[in-house]
Amino acid sequence: MRRALQVLAATTLLAAVLVAADLIARFVISRSSTTLHANPGVWPAHRTPTPSAIPLRSGTDWLVYDEDPGRAPGAQRLGVARPVCLNDVAPAACPPEAVRYGWLGFGWAASLSDAGGAVWIGTPDARGDRATDRRPHFFARTFDLGPSPRGRIGLAADDAAEVRVDGRVAGSVGSIVDEVQAFVAQSRLTWFDLTPFLHRGKNVITIAVTNGPYAGCGDACTYARNPTGVVFGGSIIDPR
Repeated sequence: MRRALQVLAATTLLAAVLVAADLIARFVISRSSTTLHANPGVWPAHRTPTPSAIPLRSGTDWLVYDEDPGRAPGAQRLGVARPVCLNDVAPAACPPEAVRYGWLGFGWAASLSDAGGAVWIGTPDARGDRATDRRPHFFARTFDLGPSPRGRIGLAADDAAEVRVDGRVAGSVGSIVDEVQAFVAQSRLTWFDLTPFLHRGKNVITIAVTNGPYAGCGDACTYARNPTGVVFGGSIIDPR
């Protein structure tokens, strides 16, 4: 009988201990949950910041200047870049709003699958019947970046182009004296690493584009006979 009572007492004591432990656990969880909800900023402060990818794709959000604003702070703004195409079929998937030069042929065959929705762009007054301007034009944007940014850009152009960061040349494609190089430049994207040129604060990224004389009609050419344009895509990773 005594043995049975001892077992019953031990069992009762164990059950009481388990109930008490369960109540304590519930209280701790409840308090922890309340603390987390009351202080939602506690956890993010200890997380690694998620890098933000800033697209670098050619489009109407790029401004056009008569000089490189990264080198010449007084550069004159000419307007906003316009989408341009050689004609209805070149390049492929010409945007409906694009200016069509009326070029009688093919070209601008660079694959844009890695360009993030970029389109070929030209100057604000670009049109097929306008006299070709063989002076350089500058497509630019300013980016305010955090510490240790990195990035890259892929570029195709008709006929030559330079990628610049704050006026420093990060890469170039094409030529206005070598027709073969000019043809290659419009036929594929050439990629450049921007990381060594990027820095914390304001970064002026400029694409300087120059048309060549390859149509053989000199300064009397129109854009329909001697078109020009540029397309580029890529991104900047800002770790902030």
